[in-house]
Amino acid sequence: MPEIFLTSRQLEVLRLRRKGLSQREIASKLKTTRENVNILEMRAHRNIRKAAATLEVLSKLEIAATLKIPPKTPILRIPLLILKKADEANIRVKMNCIEILREVQLKAEGKIRKKRLLKPLTVIILPDGSLHIR
Repeated sequence: MPEIFLTSRQLEVLRLRRKGLSQREIASKLKTTRENVNILEMRAHRNIRKAAATLEVLSKLEIAATLKIPPKTPILRIPLLILKKADEANIRVKMNCIEILREVQLKAEGKIRKKRLLKPLTVIILPDGSLHIR
């Protein structure tokens, strides 16, 4: 099963609710309390709302350019790669090289050793010049 925002227990509660069972009936079937079932159901619906809101925001998000930076890339080279990609997309980045480097070090914590990337880094350049680094 793919990684999702719901636990297996939450999925089970939602499945049983769809079948028309009451929270009390589900609690009896799962050998738990009705309050527990209520909490599981509420959290499941909250997670579903959050996931839907996230998808909505992403669908509205325009991406001017995406840059995948491979492992072993020296971190001092990363700002130049980002600025070059932004130039190709005719986007003016809102940060200078030092600010970009600080942001990379912050977002890539645990992915850098001996001033090189250990794992790939993805940089998303938005039309307004802001960066999302993951």
